[in-house]
Amino acid sequence: DQLFVSAGADPARVSSFSCDHVVPGQNMLPLVISSGPSGARLDFSYQFRDKKETLDELGRALVNIVNMVPGGMVVFFPSYDYEKLVSKHLETSGVLARIENKKKIFREPKTSSELDKVLGDFATAVRLS
Repeated sequence: DQLFVSAGADPARVSSFSCDHVVPGQNMLPLVISSGPSGARLDFSYQFRDKKETLDELGRALVNIVNMVPGGMVVFFPSYDYEKLVSKHLETSGVLARIENKKKIFREPKTSSELDKVLGDFATAVRLS
């Protein structure tokens, strides 16, 4: 509401809609980390986000987090293209294999018709872990 009303929208025309999340709120811990395990800065601005050093440090951070977090975890990316770039780098560097030794990896499908199956498979994997 604040964004639209402060921009001049008529409050009577503003409505909101929300759905439950697949992960219960009590199981969420959103974090922002500014540096990785080696102390290197994690800068995901456009000019740095595809640099090998950034992706390597992200991989080290994910491996450490996977080893500490019970059950499942979700990593968000700003676009499918960036998720694909990161996944390819992590696969090439061997990081995905290290992560898969601890947790099953699911990637968000581009088509909504496949989403329910992926979310169901994720939930099953978390329950069985």
